[in-house]
This record gives sequence, structure tokens and C-alpha cells, in this order.
Amino acid sequence: MAENAKKKANRSKAMKAAWKRRKQREAAAGPKKQQDDQPDTKNEPVLLRKKGDLTPKQRAFVQEYLIDLNATQAAKRAGYSEKTADQIGKENLRKPPIIAAIKAAQDKRTEKVEVSAEWVLGSLVSVANRCMGEEHYNAAAASRALELVGKHIGMFVERKQIDVRDLSKLSDAELQAILDDEIDAATALARHHAGVSTIQ
Repeated sequence: MAENAKKKANRSKAMKAAWKRRKQREAAAGPKKQQDDQPDTKNEPVLLRKKGDLTPKQRAFVQEYLIDLNATQAAKRAGYSEKTADQIGKENLRKPPIIAAIKAAQDKRTEKVEVSAEWVLGSLVSVANRCMGEEHYNAAAASRALELVGKHIGMFVERKQIDVRDLSKLSDAELQAILDDEIDAATALARHHAGVSTIQ
């Protein structure tokens, strides 16, 4: 037993010495340089982050989401697990700090390229008029342009009819999927009316 205590004491001394040498090297190297004026939160405990700050993965999610507005793919590209990417993507789109970061990035991009809802609608009307002309008639393109304009002004509403009697036969997972779809549709509608929607 005395040998075990002696080994423990030696191991403890070695660890303290290694810790001391590490601290001396860090002090000699000086402060770490941060990139892009972003706070270094990688090794910081979650509890010490300011309220509303995004984690590095959440910041990556926001950037990836702006590419194609697909939450599941954005979560995968941001480094979340493939198995939980769908769930994480939906959860992230419900978090106020992430929603605010997405909106700010979309506003910045819109301002940068000078695109507005009015410009998009004007372009769609122009496309529809051109496609319905006698010389360059293109029914499919005209129909799609008119459909997008109609959706924007609220002429077409996507509806789902659910028979209440069928709900009792659904599993909890199926009910949750229906509820998630309805929440996603309501979120998209709210974004549309807030002026942050993107016509695809």
C-alpha cells in the first residue's frame, strides 16, 4: 500500500510540473490571435457565453442554411450528426438567436445585392409577359411565374385536409411529424409576411 501511495504522489507531482510548464509556454507565446473579430468560444463552457451568442456550430448552421434554406442539409454541413440532423435543423429554426442571425444575414445579403420583394415581383411579371408573347410563347414558364406571383399576393393557399377520425390510428411519431410540418408551414408563412422569404 505504501508503494501505491508513493506512485500516486509521484504521478501528482509530474502532473503539476507538466501543468506548470504548459502555463509557462502559453505565457511566453502571448495572447492568442482571434480570427475575424469573433469571440473565441470553442473551449469556453456553455454557461459562460453571453445570452444570445451562438456556438460555433450554430454560426456554421446559419451560414449553411443561407445556401439553400434547407435546415436538415445545413445541420449536416455544419457538423451535426447525420442521424439527428433533421431534428436539430428544426430545433435550430425555432431558437430566437438563430432566427435573428438568419434574418440579419438575409437582410445584409438583400441590401448588398439590392434585391427586394418589389424587384422580384416586377421580374416575375416581366417573365410572365415575355413568356406569353406571341413570338416566344412558353406556357410552362409563364404558368410558373404567375403561380409565384399569385402565392406572394396570397391568392393560393396550400391546404391539407386531415380526417380527425384517422388521427387515433396514427402513432406518436406520425402525429409529431404532422405537427412539425404544420409548424414549418406556419413559420414559412410568418417569414413571408415579415418580408424575409426567398422565392425558389
